[in-house]
Amino acid sequence: MATHSVHQKSSGDRPIRTKGNRPPPPLSPGDLISALPDAVIHHIFSFLPLKDVVKTSVLSKRWRCTWTSTAHLAFNGVWPRNHDASSFDFPSLVDSVLRQCTSPTVKKFHVTDLQYDEADRPKVDRWLHFAAGRRVEDLCLSLITERRSMYILPPSLYCWSWLVRLEVSLCCFSLDLTVSWPCLKVLSMEYAKLSDDFLRRIWEVLF
Repeated sequence: MATHSVHQKSSGDRPIRTKGNRPPPPLSPGDLISALPDAVIHHIFSFLPLKDVVKTSVLSKRWRCTWTSTAHLAFNGVWPRNHDASSFDFPSLVDSVLRQCTSPTVKKFHVTDLQYDEADRPKVDRWLHFAAGRRVEDLCLSLITERRSMYILPPSLYCWSWLVRLEVSLCCFSLDLTVSWPCLKVLSMEYAKLSDDFLRRIWEVLF
């Protein structure tokens, strides 16, 4: 009697794929960085100038809003090379970035080379109010002025118990306020106005 054998291919011979378990398409070599976690991307951002961080928004949809959650904000008031200085509205640039910032905390907030005038005081007050709300640990406020105008630091700044580093230039310290900076490690002052008594109080905080 003739026998007939039937061989059935096992599923291991040819993988069966359904629509539900189809693997994602491989990332192109140029897009591997998009697969990194946001925390790693933000760490990379911390080493880049802010203008370059913002430029990443044009890379892809994945990057469109990533820069808005960076915890490192550093603004430089020197206008770009080959750029008309009269059309470079630095304060408006800072305002625009702060409005779009979505990070609940900001570790570093630097504003350097700001051409300061008394009319700019409300703007700087607003920036420091933002910095206080985001519990900035590293604050730098470096001003440039042709009229000997000094920015008076707001009273709330002396209560930033989380402040670790403070760098100021052309700023005036209030002389009769108590300083509460238990975490302060670095203090840099250039062309600052303060009394010997206030300096002694700061010295006691640091040492």
